[in-house]
Amino acid sequence: MLNRINDPDDLETVTPLECKAHPGYYIIPGHKNYVINRNGDVIRLSDGFSPKIYTEVTGYKTVRMKVGNSKTQVRVHRLLGEVFV
Repeated sequence: MLNRINDPDDLETVTPLECKAHPGYYIIPGHKNYVINRNGDVIRLSDGFSPKIYTEVTGYKTVRMKVGNSKTQVRVHRLLGEVFV
């Protein structure tokens, strides 16, 4: 017999933390120097720069972000999921 997992009543509601300097943009957990809006636009907080969004050959949108001393490419849909889901 299967038990019901993922009962909506058991799920915790998390409210995204909105950035005061950029209304409509929300802080990305794990990337505190970056914010994202619901359309997937990203802004770097340190200088207000909006990094270019690239499209992979697979169709996924990605953005290059600096994490510590290294740069990494992150898929935008994952960032949206971290913030809003």
